[in-house]
Amino acid sequence: MQVAPLYVFMMRRVHGVDGNIQYVFNKKRFLERKGFRVFVWSAEKGRIVVDAMRPYEKAILPSLFFCPSIYPPRIREAELEHCLQMLPSRNDCIIESNTPVGSVWAEWAASRLQCRHLVFNLHERHDYRKDMREFFRFKLARHELFGITENSVPLMLGEETGRVSPETRIRALCTNSIDDVADNTSPLLDPHADYTIGSIGRLEKGCVPAILDGIGRFVASMPGKKFNVVLIGGCRGRKLERSIRHRFDGVSNVRFVMTGNMYPIPDALVRNIDVFVSTAGAAKATYRRGRPTITVHPLSGEVVGVLGLDLMPQERSMYSASSTLTLPTALHRVLLDRPVIQYPPSDREAYQRIMDTEFERQLAFAGEKTAKEYYPEEKLLRIGTPFLHHPGIVRALVRVFGIRTFKTMERFLQG
Repeated sequence: MQVAPLYVFMMRRVHGVDGNIQYVFNKKRFLERKGFRVFVWSAEKGRIVVDAMRPYEKAILPSLFFCPSIYPPRIREAELEHCLQMLPSRNDCIIESNTPVGSVWAEWAASRLQCRHLVFNLHERHDYRKDMREFFRFKLARHELFGITENSVPLMLGEETGRVSPETRIRALCTNSIDDVADNTSPLLDPHADYTIGSIGRLEKGCVPAILDGIGRFVASMPGKKFNVVLIGGCRGRKLERSIRHRFDGVSNVRFVMTGNMYPIPDALVRNIDVFVSTAGAAKATYRRGRPTITVHPLSGEVVGVLGLDLMPQERSMYSASSTLTLPTALHRVLLDRPVIQYPPSDREAYQRIMDTEFERQLAFAGEKTAKEYYPEEKLLRIGTPFLHHPGIVRALVRVFGIRTFKTMERFLQG
């Protein structure tokens, strides 16, 4: 009896809600319809909100949070073998990694399994060190490196603009996270407010402080008006959550609501919000639902434009901030000037066809007839964890306390 092929995702988290999880959820359904079995490795523990991710709770491995270089050889070898033992099969596999750290582990696993490994890097920040860039150059040469904008891969390689094929861009389709479900948030809003401003996304994103600051300046300019401000999304650290909750303390004309992680997002809540300020897939999700949406740079929070007015989806990179618009001026334009915005037709079947076409394209990359070749192990296992402060101290703590104890300490220190 023929065994179904196995498609394995290596991602950062399956808990909470974000675009990466929605993308994997969408692609998992596509792959299963194509006859694949699907398995997911991830690194961060937390409350799983998306039911389709619950079968992979036992495959949450905190060791995958850091590159293998952080561990002694014996430990990292044991962790890799633990990963491989979890797989329902070691034959006829494809591995897709969605993060820089995950790409290192996935390449190592693929070399042991002798299978294809594709890097679909869904991150928005790409200021990597030389060791990671050299690895990514190797994957690019094999047509195994992709990003979510035309500039993503050049940025991964340390370049500002593209000298690589636009085929390195994939669409991480994740804008179908809004559905007709019970809405328990709208009753918390001030029914007498003049305007309701919302934002969707993880609260630790770099753009969040700028979004809150811009909304704060806008509501301060209109003391005679009442506002609801709604943040849809959660965060890992209670300390960060508390600081955000206090952002509008003492602002008498604002009722501030934080929903925490929510999946799916109620359509009724979305329709009760006058304008959204978000980035990437979250911005496209509300725009597709016919809501005015200001999209911002994912790191700086600078305004990119008003979807359907200043720009259309896919027209400009999410990194292309406007030279003229600020968030207060963009909010004024949408809420007070009320311009005519062009929206796409709301057709779920059409969106499903778009997803299927894109996922077929992505699957074709894995089927390309190229010789099996992997990044040299001695170089792969020296790659440092991106954006990690004081790696020597972290390495020492991990070796003394173990990764699970260290991650527990880290969560406690985060508040």
